[in-house]
Amino acid sequence: MSRLKILLFLTLAIMSFSVECRADALWVGESRTYSVSFMGVFHTNVSWTVSGGYISLTGGTTGSRTATVTQYFSGSATVTCSYQYKLTSNSSLQSTSQSWTITCNNNPLTISASHIELNVGQSTTLGVGLTYSNSYSGSATYTFNTSDPSVATVNSNGLITAVGAGVANISVYCNASANSCYSVVTVTQPATSVSIPQSINVDLGGTQTIVPTPYPSNAVATYTWYSSNNAVATVSANGVVSGVGIGTAVIHCTTNNGVVSNNCNVTVDYCQPTAIDIDEDSCFLLVGDTHTLRCNFLPTNANPSLVWSTSNELIANVYGNGLIYGAQLGTADIVATTSNGISDTCIVQVRRNATGIRLKKDVSILLGQEYKYHVSYIPEDGYANDLTWESTNSSVVTVNHGVIKAVGYGHAIVKVLNSHGLYSESRVYVKQMTHVNVWLKTGIKYSYPVLYSPQITYLETGEVKIVAAYLIATFNTDDISRITLADETEMFIDEHESIEPLNEVLPELRVSHNTIYISNLSANSVIRIYTIDGKMIWNNHVSTSDVSVNMNKCNTGVYIVSINNKSFKIIIP
Repeated sequence: MSRLKILLFLTLAIMSFSVECRADALWVGESRTYSVSFMGVFHTNVSWTVSGGYISLTGGTTGSRTATVTQYFSGSATVTCSYQYKLTSNSSLQSTSQSWTITCNNNPLTISASHIELNVGQSTTLGVGLTYSNSYSGSATYTFNTSDPSVATVNSNGLITAVGAGVANISVYCNASANSCYSVVTVTQPATSVSIPQSINVDLGGTQTIVPTPYPSNAVATYTWYSSNNAVATVSANGVVSGVGIGTAVIHCTTNNGVVSNNCNVTVDYCQPTAIDIDEDSCFLLVGDTHTLRCNFLPTNANPSLVWSTSNELIANVYGNGLIYGAQLGTADIVATTSNGISDTCIVQVRRNATGIRLKKDVSILLGQEYKYHVSYIPEDGYANDLTWESTNSSVVTVNHGVIKAVGYGHAIVKVLNSHGLYSESRVYVKQMTHVNVWLKTGIKYSYPVLYSPQITYLETGEVKIVAAYLIATFNTDDISRITLADETEMFIDEHESIEPLNEVLPELRVSHNTIYISNLSANSVIRIYTIDGKMIWNNHVSTSDVSVNMNKCNTGVYIVSINNKSFKIIIP
């Protein structure tokens, strides 16, 4: 092969390659100058290009350029210099290129706070920075954005201004970093004023919570509380006022931004009752005698002042401590009224000294059962106030203030007497049985099974009430021939009970909202209400044809209403 052919072959081989130079890793803002060594004796059509990344090329001569990284990028960028040349002055133009690879170093972005709390109108600057500090980090640029400009705005320097209540995210981007950051900004509306109740009443030993009202309504505030007299009223960090002493104190609060509320005048006094109950619904007095009534309250720690009054001073007087005095024969209502307007009534009957007393002749009860005697007086408007009770066999029957209890099988005599020689007695039989029989004069027999001791009560209305296992039965004694126990032992009906003939026009009763409404009453009707076990809870003479009785203080259940000795069974739901 000739030398010319060999030279031509080598030249063609050189022209077929693009020269690949070194790879560089640069920071954002860092520059590197790249130069090319031209081939041949002549070059032309020189061009510099960048592919990928964020690279700017500046300055230099035809054979050099300075490459500067302007923004972080992932991957790599390539800087290429392309040109044409001649190996000899007589050869044709050939094309070639030289390239350099550049990667970008990441400088992670950091911020001064991931959460910021501001009040409306407040401002703060969000600090930003880069993880690595070098000569190029100072050239980094930052961009700030807000997710909700109605809550918080941010300028190009990171100054955050709270505009309205709510939450906004302030985002930060940096040209030197692969990551972005954001800070959660919570903006609250501070209170410009705050009000609390001007006065409250607190029970001694009780508590009451004061709730502040800030303005504007969307204001968020925390409060510090103060009491002018901790010996009377203390206040907790949550505004709970405790009454610790009788008297007055002034309570106020201050918000976390220094706004002071108005004063609240606190009066601490004894607990006011929600209910009052005189310990006796009715009582008897002799002319010239005295008796003291006492009251119970709900709640039990209530200690109100009371005003006592009488419906008839000519019959019964009452004094401030509940002491009543029997002035003359008759009936009067004694009323106790609390300072907050709640009242209760005791019916007082002023009677003459009795010349005789009488008990039910015979009583048959079951083991464990109790029975309360009704003492009849002679004359009917008489009364004896110093009665003494005794049982001849306390192993069978015990007695306490006229209430007997069967404690063993057998019989006993219950005696009642007083210091003036009045005396009466009653035979008590304690039986064991499985049923009770009621024999009517028509020959019909009713038998009531009992699972436990039945309640058999002789009412002063002239009726017999039987509470058995599954029912309540009431019979008029005019219709009954006899009542027997399981062993056919007869239960005695008090021969002294007087049964008046029924009025041809019967009263009408209905119950609504715990109130008994009675109509079609005859003139001067006597109305009594009994519990199911025979205890009288209401007694009154009514001159009108209609009357209503409020039963709110009574338990739900069955009651017996006696009207002129005619009994009616009603249910209080």
